[in-house]
Amino acid sequence: MHSRSVLSRPRSRRPQSAIRVPCDRPIVRRDRLRFARLATALGLFVLIGVSDGSSARAAEPPLFGKYNMTLDIGSTAPTWEPLEGIDGRRYGSDDVAGAALTVVVFTCNGCPYAVDYEDRLVALHRRWKDEGKVRVVAINSNAIPDDSLDAMRKRAEEKSFEFVYLKDPESKLAEAFGAVRTPEWFLLDADRKVIYMGAFDDASDPEKVTERYLERAIEAQLAGEPIATTETAPVGCLVRRPRPRR
Repeated sequence: MHSRSVLSRPRSRRPQSAIRVPCDRPIVRRDRLRFARLATALGLFVLIGVSDGSSARAAEPPLFGKYNMTLDIGSTAPTWEPLEGIDGRRYGSDDVAGAALTVVVFTCNGCPYAVDYEDRLVALHRRWKDEGKVRVVAINSNAIPDDSLDAMRKRAEEKSFEFVYLKDPESKLAEAFGAVRTPEWFLLDADRKVIYMGAFDDASDPEKVTERYLERAIEAQLAGEPIATTETAPVGCLVRRPRPRR
């Protein structure tokens, strides 16, 4: 018998179209084509629904805004149980209702951005307080010593805060609003629907402001006109939420 020489064995060739991946499994163009066709079919199924013609849930609009991952424009703002304020009283959402518009701002004592907006916050309140059409509610959700209730009272006295300023000790209200920055602003209508949210304006330096988003939204709503810009990206420090215990 004649044994076949090792040199005479036919060489196995790897398909030229194969692509090596980290797991050393070759993927050929034919497989990729099949995958692409499957993905297209699945995409069409999601878009047009099943055979009964029902619309796909994926085609429905999201339940959150462009920058806020909890609320959208038109969402009903969260309610809250009474929280302690700097004046020693406790205020729930029902206690600050009744105005045509309500400005809710999440702020704090130490964030440089929040400090930059303190004078504008005071001016906003003073501009509208006599007419009673706009109410301002500030909320501090930071869980650090510099933002304790006593520290808030001291800062409020220094800056002559005359609006309701509440302590959110466990950051639950910030979470309910989807607020992640200080300052972060929300404008609510008489039905507590969110009609604007995001930044106060377009520059922390008041000398460089060109767009007054929040004030323009207030003016438009009170005049019965559409609000040109309903959502912007909040700019500021991250809310300092409590650290979970391990």
